[in-house]
Amino acid sequence: MILLQACAFALRSVVYTMEAVILLRVVCEFFVIKRDSAFMKFIIQVSEPLLIPVRKLLAQKPGKTRMRLDLSPVVAMFILYFISRLLR
Repeated sequence: MILLQACAFALRSVVYTMEAVILLRVVCEFFVIKRDSAFMKFIIQVSEPLLIPVRKLLAQKPGKTRMRLDLSPVVAMFILYFISRLLR
């Protein structure tokens, strides 16, 4: 039982960290921080593996043109929120 609780705690920590990284990325992109800075490169490398599948999922709508607004961070945050709720 203690091992299961420890695993759930570790997974929740990863989920919360990913939520913070995605939120930080959105804020940095809103304030137009250069993408070639070391800090922004790190944030992109950490968050992109989670955002790419969400973008692919959002782009699969038939008959729709490409959206100008990237909603993948919002969808990813909802997914992470539901995962964190399941781990409680």
